[in-house]
Amino acid sequence: MNFLENISFKYKLFIPLVFTMSILGIFLWQNYTLSNFVEKQLFSINQHEIWLNTVTQSISRNINNLTIHFVNQALQNKIDDQARNEATRTFKRINRQIQHIQESTFLHNEKMQKSLNTLRNRLKGYYAILLDLPDAYKESPEDAIYTIISLGSVNNKVQDDLHILISASKKQLSQKIDSMQKIVADNKTTNIRITIASMVMLIIFNLFIIKEFLSSIQDLKVFNKSFYDFLHGRISTIKEITHIPKDEIGQILQLINENTRQAQNLIAKERQLSLEINQLNSTLEQRVQNALVEITALNKEIEDTQREVIFTMGAIGESRSKETGNHVRRVAEYSKLLAVLYGLDETEANLIKEASPMHDIGKVAIPDHILNKPGKLTDEEYAIMKTHAKIGYDMLKHSNRPILKTAAIIAHQHHEKYNGKGYPNGLKGDEIHIYGQITAIADVFDALGSDRVYKKAWPLEKILKLFEEEKGEHFHPKLTKIFLENIDAFLEIRDRFSDVKQEMQTV
Repeated sequence: MNFLENISFKYKLFIPLVFTMSILGIFLWQNYTLSNFVEKQLFSINQHEIWLNTVTQSISRNINNLTIHFVNQALQNKIDDQARNEATRTFKRINRQIQHIQESTFLHNEKMQKSLNTLRNRLKGYYAILLDLPDAYKESPEDAIYTIISLGSVNNKVQDDLHILISASKKQLSQKIDSMQKIVADNKTTNIRITIASMVMLIIFNLFIIKEFLSSIQDLKVFNKSFYDFLHGRISTIKEITHIPKDEIGQILQLINENTRQAQNLIAKERQLSLEINQLNSTLEQRVQNALVEITALNKEIEDTQREVIFTMGAIGESRSKETGNHVRRVAEYSKLLAVLYGLDETEANLIKEASPMHDIGKVAIPDHILNKPGKLTDEEYAIMKTHAKIGYDMLKHSNRPILKTAAIIAHQHHEKYNGKGYPNGLKGDEIHIYGQITAIADVFDALGSDRVYKKAWPLEKILKLFEEEKGEHFHPKLTKIFLENIDAFLEIRDRFSDVKQEMQTV
């Protein structure tokens, strides 16, 4: 089927669909027509059977009633012209009913017509005996009795003929039903044969389409391997696709061939150019590596210097309030540990550690008499003291460096409270940056556990009780829970960087 190569791919897919829909439409129409025909035939058979039963019952009932009535009238010698006329009308009605039965298409065969003629003749004899009954009664009672007996015998034979007629009709109708069932069965067999033949044709047609499609895929696989080998330098020329049908797939394959030729030329030129560039750059590579080493070392030195400057600035701010440099070191270590336990990554935790020493940098602008006052501050003094958070933020906020931007956030928000009663902006809940909430716990924990000019260090039990009470009020509830559950790790840091050890090292 090479002619398939000239057919558009969409039509290759469309033709089997149209074929299938056509066969399905023919099946549906044929089955609908047959079903409609069978339904009408069965309905007609049913109606005819009901009608025939009704007619035969009517004939039987009229004969019986007429026999009983006429015999009673004859025995009482009351038969007059009116009774004879009524009998005549009844027989005319019976004859019309028989005539309708004879004209029925369902009973139009020789055997049924013969049976109806016999019935008609028997009724004529019955009618003659019936009209002879009054005269026989007048001649002698004996003749009347014989006439009545004959009338009863004929009546019984008429009833038998009616039963035979109904039985024959049922048999004939049953044969019609069997014939229709055979038609339905033959139709099913024909449908099955046509379906099998159609499926075979569809399968054969689709097999040719699939074979052609797989042939194109196989060529494409060979091409892809050739292209891959060319890219890796295993071969010098890409093997082109040779079998190209005239459908959409063939257009794609043709486009691939054309693009591949251009790509092959460009890659060959690029390889030649790359070889020349590699030769030119071979002398520069070592210089670049040496420069990168120097730049890396310089960047590390700058970062280390930056951390040292930040730590020193934080220590200077704390030293003005008579606090040791170990306070900022402990706050830094506490902050990193709490950040890691909270779930922040190592990079972000280290950023908080490096920036947190600057949390009180704003204290450099607070007067000494307020900063180092041993007693409780007045309202005016406390208002001035609180400005150190805003001052620290203003000092650091202009930098674009991540560490200083983080330090600005911490300096500005580490005195905010979770319930919104902190300063300088009265932020509440998640309005407070997580950096500020982490540093707040670290700063308060270290401040309460250290001697200050205005207080003595608190015992650990009192500190832990305060944190339990202030969970969800002053401090972030989840951070506080994590802090209390890991208090031993924080105490280990406090012991490692205690002020006593620092003083002993100084001495």
